[in-house]
Amino acid sequence: MGTPTWFHFAAVQSTPAQLFSRVESLRREHRFKPRDMARLSRNTESGELEFQESTLRQVHEDAEVLDAARTWDGFAVAYNVLSIQATMYLHFWRQDRGAGFAVEVDTQVPYREAPGMAEGEWLERFMCAYAATCDSSACAYGRDWPFSFESLEPARLVEELRGGKLLKRPLPGFYLLSPSLLSGEEVSSLLHAQEAELAKHHHLLRYFRTSTGHHVLSSLCRSDWWAA
Repeated sequence: MGTPTWFHFAAVQSTPAQLFSRVESLRREHRFKPRDMARLSRNTESGELEFQESTLRQVHEDAEVLDAARTWDGFAVAYNVLSIQATMYLHFWRQDRGAGFAVEVDTQVPYREAPGMAEGEWLERFMCAYAATCDSSACAYGRDWPFSFESLEPARLVEELRGGKLLKRPLPGFYLLSPSLLSGEEVSSLLHAQEAELAKHHHLLRYFRTSTGHHVLSSLCRSDWWAA
């Protein structure tokens, strides 16, 4: 199987435009240059979001994105990320309880080594910062999380961690949970109880907490950058 490319997030209380603007600082920090955008619209029969290839257009500034997508159900933007010389795609859409969103990366991004960083460190750092900036309570990435314009249900990750299924999922993997969902004490207890399983099957899956208190289980990078 190929390298996974899709990061699912839990929905947030926001509009897609507000959410897009909220992460402007991260895009600016990492020199995201918009290249193309397209509309996401709902199929009238199924109600599911679909990529509208006929709306694909070139863009040069984020202001163009907001102006074009003002009345859309959702939109996708392709960026050239100059800090790592790669392509990433940011997706945003409306849903009943707010806004859904996802990040798609090209297959080389998980292996990139930004200046002064280990392989995969840039991506791991970025996804932690992206989730925190968007105020999302959960994120999932891996071979069992395919492309879908469906928001992640945080309860699913919590249930899988408590039941032991999460640690048995195939690698690579990246799972993030808000401290509002699980306490540090409970996570430590769960990981201790599953220590043998973790060592046997997924010794590359590391657990750490970010500066915002989010719980992260990830195999993207081998560097303990979060401990510095």
